[in-house]
Amino acid sequence: MQPVIDFFRRFKFRDAYIFAVILILTAFAIASAWPGNPDRYLPSFIPWPSGGGVSVGDWERNEFRLGLDLAGGVSITLEVAGEAAPVRRGESLNQFLDREGVSLDQILSLNPALAELENESYDLPLPERFAEIVLPLDVDDASIEEAVEESRRVIEERVNGFGISEAEVTVVGADRINAQIPGVDADEASDLVGSTALLEFRSIDAAQPQPQPPLDRLQVGAAIDDVWDATLPRDDSRFVRRADPYFIPPPDEDVIVANGVRWLPASGINAEGLTIQLSGRHLIAESISRTIDQGGSPALLFELDDEGARLMEQITRRLFESRGLLGIFVDGRLISSPSVNAVISDSGIINGLSEEDAVTLRRQLRAGALPINLRVLQSTEVAATLGEDSVIDTVQAGVVAFVAIVVFMMIYYRVPGVVAALALLVYAAGVMATFKLVPITLTLAGVAGLVLSIGFAVDGNVLIFERLKEELRLGRSLSGAVETAWARAWPAIRDGNVSTIITVAILWLFADALNQNLIKSFALALLVGTGFSFVTVIFVTRNFMTMAVSTGWIRGLRPFGVRQMTVRPRAGEAGSGEGGSPA
Repeated sequence: MQPVIDFFRRFKFRDAYIFAVILILTAFAIASAWPGNPDRYLPSFIPWPSGGGVSVGDWERNEFRLGLDLAGGVSITLEVAGEAAPVRRGESLNQFLDREGVSLDQILSLNPALAELENESYDLPLPERFAEIVLPLDVDDASIEEAVEESRRVIEERVNGFGISEAEVTVVGADRINAQIPGVDADEASDLVGSTALLEFRSIDAAQPQPQPPLDRLQVGAAIDDVWDATLPRDDSRFVRRADPYFIPPPDEDVIVANGVRWLPASGINAEGLTIQLSGRHLIAESISRTIDQGGSPALLFELDDEGARLMEQITRRLFESRGLLGIFVDGRLISSPSVNAVISDSGIINGLSEEDAVTLRRQLRAGALPINLRVLQSTEVAATLGEDSVIDTVQAGVVAFVAIVVFMMIYYRVPGVVAALALLVYAAGVMATFKLVPITLTLAGVAGLVLSIGFAVDGNVLIFERLKEELRLGRSLSGAVETAWARAWPAIRDGNVSTIITVAILWLFADALNQNLIKSFALALLVGTGFSFVTVIFVTRNFMTMAVSTGWIRGLRPFGVRQMTVRPRAGEAGSGEGGSPA
């Protein structure tokens, strides 16, 4: 009975709670980071379970996101172009050229698909697939250079996800941008970087004729395909067919026809007394976040700046009084048209989005709209720099190196080495789960940063264990030696990790100034690894050592690699506790 009483006297339940939390988080990290096909990387004679990733509702992470050098991706080249002008119903190519005042050569260079037409067909109505034709840009060279550089920055922020994905975005020549995007297909890349992401708020044209109420079922032979307003002259621009998608408004009228309804810009009066349209430039980029609407569908929350809040209040007040709809358009496409049930000012929500559209649009709006229209000039698939076999060999080499470090620590430090092995397992699981769940794109440079951070994790344990051996030689008790060793090793561990973080910050600033994303990848991986090694030393190693000592199962100095006491204990220091005699 006495050993049980002594055990509970030594045992600290606070440490047990921390130990349980560490085990739960480690189990979750291992389950999250475990590969779906472990036989590719681990010995195949062992029946390893397959990983299923993590899935919570519509959010899921099944595989690691690999960089262009490991997984391949898309190389897409964009070229500066003018706005896309709509083709009127029954309009021929020659009629379009006369109306827009451009030459045939300019149009053919910007619209290669038009080269398929025969010369004899230039006076015939254009096929339906040519609903829009890109026009040449009409700005000076200085404006183009500035707009291209700003477009490069916006595209880089979109595809890099604010530094977590390693894409290369560079300016080629005077009017082209090349983006190398890992882990996506050509269509996804085109949608991500090619769209302008121009957000507009619009309201229905109040002068537009509205549909008549539904006819009684007894009234047969009546069908309403068009809604006409007989009070309007036939040359009036509002005399339109509501369901006609080919309607072209006059050049001086900013109108979008969507779902057979004319949408005009939603505008208000700013503080200077000017009439301003409410648009995406009034959004506060940091406020755009994903949420779930009342119907359970993905949506985006946003906040407006002072001018935008002023305009939104005026617009929603008008629409609330008239029970109108507020149309939300992105690149001329109607996303949603909610009814205005209250006057709002500084915030709003965009609903009617799919999960994929919500993620893409959030990234686009946070990065900003492109200042100039770009068209996809070329899009090609890029093969990985390393073959699949080389990637597997690299992973296996990393596993062997990790096992070698663990074996060395266990042989040299014995019981502390076992603790270090368990702490390194927690470290590895946490780092890999972070890379997979955030997700952070893993590149060759990032792998180098992770390998270096493993050395820092081992270094912190070595400092603690060497101090522990010294304290045991001085005659301290096991529990006292653990606490003292950690306290005296802490300043060196802290200073070493802070120095590494400062170095990472310098690397990041240097890479950002030179637009070198590979260096950013190395710095980011090193930062994540250093952060986890720091946490591992502070909480995991210390907790594991305390738990091992408090159980009372480890006695004497030999399990710690200390064979004899080389220095007599100083006066006033504990030397009579457990483990205080020579082994």
